[in-house]
Amino acid sequence: MLRTDKAAQGEWVKSLFNIGALTPNEARKQNNLPRIDNGDKAFVQVNVQTLDNAVKEVSDTNNVNDKATKLQDNGGEQKGNQKSANADKL
Repeated sequence: MLRTDKAAQGEWVKSLFNIGALTPNEARKQNNLPRIDNGDKAFVQVNVQTLDNAVKEVSDTNNVNDKATKLQDNGGEQKGNQKSANADKL
């Protein structure tokens, strides 16, 4: 790697690390730092995904929210029906 200023080196290492192209130990080696335990595993950001997965996830979330709303609505009707039944008993 060509030596540049520390800020540019840091950005380059961060960019490669964030896309899983560089492990922590590889980054440490380039900076003459000792290896660390479990440092040979690559990491990727979990908020980065394909558009297909993002749309699917939104759709799945909407389905769950729709079901929860229906359950709440049904629960409210049941409570209302119970109140009516209790009022009839009086």
